[in-house]
Amino acid sequence: MIKNFIKITIRNILKHKAYSFINIFGLAIGIATCILIFLYVQDELSYDRFHRNAENIFRWETAWEENGETGHWAASTGGWIPRLLENYPEIIAGAKINKSYFPVTFRRGEIQFTEKNVYSADAGFFDVFDFETITPNPQSFLTDPGTIVLTESAARKYFGDENPIGKTMDTDRQQYTVTGIIKDVPANSHFHFEMLLSMETLRTIRPDVDQDGPLAWHSYFRVRDANAAVQLKQKLQTDIYKMSGFNVSADSSDVPEGFKMVVAMNPITDIHLYGHAEKELEANSDIKYVNMFAIIAIFILLIACINYMNLATAKSSKRAREVGIRKTLGSNKKRIFNQFMGESFILCFIALILALVIVELFLPEFNALSGKELNLNLFGNNILMISLLAILLIVGFLSGSYPAIFMTRFKPVTILNSNTSSSSGSKGALIFRRILVVTQFAISILLIIGAITVYKQLIYIQNKSLGFDKEQVIVLPRPRGKEDVFKAELYKLPDVVAASVTSTIPGERVPYLTTRMPSMAGKQNNYIMSEEGHLALRVWGADEDIEETLGLSIIEGRGFDQEYTTDRDHAFILNEAAVKALNLENPVGQDFFYEYNLEVPKEGKIIGIVKDFHYASLHSEVEPLVMHYFPLYDMHLCVRLNSDNIKKSIQQIKNAWEENILEIPFELKFLDESYDNLYKAEMNMGKIISYFTFLAITIACLGLFGLASFVAEQRTKEIAIRKILGASIFKILGYLSREFVILVIIATLIAWIPAYFFLTNWLQNFAYHVNISFLIFLISGISAVSIALITVIFQAYKAAIANPVDALKYE
Repeated sequence: MIKNFIKITIRNILKHKAYSFINIFGLAIGIATCILIFLYVQDELSYDRFHRNAENIFRWETAWEENGETGHWAASTGGWIPRLLENYPEIIAGAKINKSYFPVTFRRGEIQFTEKNVYSADAGFFDVFDFETITPNPQSFLTDPGTIVLTESAARKYFGDENPIGKTMDTDRQQYTVTGIIKDVPANSHFHFEMLLSMETLRTIRPDVDQDGPLAWHSYFRVRDANAAVQLKQKLQTDIYKMSGFNVSADSSDVPEGFKMVVAMNPITDIHLYGHAEKELEANSDIKYVNMFAIIAIFILLIACINYMNLATAKSSKRAREVGIRKTLGSNKKRIFNQFMGESFILCFIALILALVIVELFLPEFNALSGKELNLNLFGNNILMISLLAILLIVGFLSGSYPAIFMTRFKPVTILNSNTSSSSGSKGALIFRRILVVTQFAISILLIIGAITVYKQLIYIQNKSLGFDKEQVIVLPRPRGKEDVFKAELYKLPDVVAASVTSTIPGERVPYLTTRMPSMAGKQNNYIMSEEGHLALRVWGADEDIEETLGLSIIEGRGFDQEYTTDRDHAFILNEAAVKALNLENPVGQDFFYEYNLEVPKEGKIIGIVKDFHYASLHSEVEPLVMHYFPLYDMHLCVRLNSDNIKKSIQQIKNAWEENILEIPFELKFLDESYDNLYKAEMNMGKIISYFTFLAITIACLGLFGLASFVAEQRTKEIAIRKILGASIFKILGYLSREFVILVIIATLIAWIPAYFFLTNWLQNFAYHVNISFLIFLISGISAVSIALITVIFQAYKAAIANPVDALKYE
């Protein structure tokens, strides 16, 4: 029987080549899209699951509610891991890590590199995590001061083919002995490192490593099992205030009114898609994008299935005699149903093979767009194999079920007498085909509106005034100890306009640090930490050239000025957002203190107000900021150029660097590229949606093209008679295309409602965004109608110009 099904299917494919091409190619594109998105979603969901006990590993985070506002930090104080390990037997291992604030230059002989992904880690790190090790006994890697663990790539970079174990590496402050080598950190980890330094080293120089203090540590622990996690959370719900250092005895409490601590045990498998707290180790993804791409995959596959059903039912008149003869010769409904379902599955199988070829061809391009390293490893990916089988079964069933049922309802006598499909059910089939056309174009229009809106938002982001000038600014490492000398060298170069040493650059996180304003004492708002007027503000360190280097605008008072010798020690600048948030009147001249990490606070006055600039992304509003000179945390040297030959200017700067800064390798990045990386996920998403939208429209148009050809073929005699009676080609074109245009207009109106809902939701991710304009909806509708009209008219025109005599001689 199967052999017979295959033989008939191949015969029909060869007999109806255009119909077969549309079906197979449309299904192949739909399945290929599904596979690509499946690989993307699978990768997104796989983050941190390579650890053997991933489901039992948690990150302890800091979360609270105060006066209706919430705070959530991915980091915690250094005292949490010791307390958790001491008080809760449910925890069997724990460790905290601390990412080096400054890039660290490592040397081994003449080899030196500046490393940015360097962490200090507790000895229990390898009891919590299962990063694959190359050398044995990982539990002993980090037990002693002055020890370092390298990834395989880092070991090769510094030691080549030598065995690095027991050998030493130097920094400016410390010598480290290599005690362990591990495999490179997998791409699907929520944090990455090249080197792990022993926390014991940090304990020799920092007294707060195991104490409460700044939120500078990322704390992880592993519990026995799921039940232990539930029990631990219940205990912490009771103990959270006591464990946080508050007095909560029966007769007294020092918990501030309106303040509530929240237990935040975040499973590490959730961090990549759900972790958006302050001070995340790396930029995470978002479950919204995963859901969005999954929906797009379903939509496109649905459009491809609709094509098959539409064309199969439309083609029923061509196979009506075949069904009639089969029934006359004794075939029952079940056998005919199986025949058409079998054809559907065979066509889907062919489409699946073609889809795999398409995926293999376009996977590199998809990887470039998505920033992934996906591969089509069929036999090494059991979930993919099962999913492909499921796609084959679902698509085969969805595509073939209605046409098969439709065919089995034909009545042999009516069919063989009239040479048409049975009248019973033909009206229902026509209505069903119209519903299918409306559905697939509604989906296509939804994607068109989405693609246009995403594109407009990205253009808005790129063109919005940021309050600073990011063009022709290069960023170098801070030449520690030689800042003023090297800046003097830079100002000798003709293309250098200005240069400033800064703690951060736009696009990087600006830390919250402790400050104080006496005028805020006794007042209340979300930024005041105490009755004495302590404030948690974002603090930016910079020198007197920052305004000219970044193109900032001082709107009140003055900026930093080298002529004022006290500015470096006593001057502060606030942004407009700080003035507004703190409700300051006449802020210039008011006393201000910087206190974080200082035994004696830095005392000074507010000398000016800078116009708000977007130092963070447009996802959030500009937050209160204070700027001052504080070289302890400076990391970058920003250099503004005015040059028509950037390469030449950079070479001059490099020459000056290599003559003066021998101990730090020369590295640079462009500020505009660095800042634009904030929107890399959205930009990639916009491109991917555009491509998928194009594919969806292509598949829909293929189906419409096939359907129009069948409609024109069925009305061959009618068209001939109309021409003989004087109808013009334009009238015939209008007559043949009218129904399709009406269906697409209906689809347009249907698509507008969910499109408005979804896009309003997406745009809320941005504090600054475009408005959803009716024009976008109108453009999408006109585009869809135009595309449908062109598709239908192309086929209808051939029927309209045909010789009517030939049509009337037909049969």
